[in-house]
Amino acid sequence: MNWKKLSVTVAAFFIIAGCSTNEEGMNDDQGIDTDDEPEVIDQEDSIEEEEVEGDNDNNEESSNEDGSESTDNTEEATDEDQSEEQADSGQYEQSDSGYEVYVLNDYVFTPEEPRRDQIYVEDDGLAFTRIISNGPEAEMDLIKDNIIEFAEGQLIEDVEIPMDGLEYSLLVEDEEVKTYYFAKSYGSDILSFEMFIPVNADSERVEEEFWTMVDSLSFP
Repeated sequence: MNWKKLSVTVAAFFIIAGCSTNEEGMNDDQGIDTDDEPEVIDQEDSIEEEEVEGDNDNNEESSNEDGSESTDNTEEATDEDQSEEQADSGQYEQSDSGYEVYVLNDYVFTPEEPRRDQIYVEDDGLAFTRIISNGPEAEMDLIKDNIIEFAEGQLIEDVEIPMDGLEYSLLVEDEEVKTYYFAKSYGSDILSFEMFIPVNADSERVEEEFWTMVDSLSFP
């Protein structure tokens, strides 16, 4: 009797063990290797990405166009501002000798006598520039020699001044005034200049403004 119970118990044990082994085998056979599965692309996500890229390209093109238009508008506005600023700071004056010159505010342009004009500081008649029309055949060496002969004060020849193409350039100065003498050919005429600058607190500013005006001179 005991032997039979033992045999039944052993048999039951092997049956249970066998079932467990088969169950594990089935689980192993039915297991899925996710590493070998192909990647599935969501078409909706792909379409959305393409639409986003397209929008970005359009935005960049629009931005470039807007930037170009903005640059053009800025340049036009700058030109207009400069023209307005120039109009506010002075005006062009026409000489009977045929040239025009830009005269700043606080300065006066006036004919002095035939073929001779003057620009002077409105509040200081001692600071002025005389402009003389000598004609295209004028002898500049003779004019220069006359200036040197009658100069009073310290004389500096070939002084450096902010203009190009000069026939001569001289500076005569003393304690009270400095005077520049220079001449330039404009093709149809040779103009000589006499610039008188009193020595005072405004000398540097006045001299700089005279150079600006004289350099603007031209024959249309």
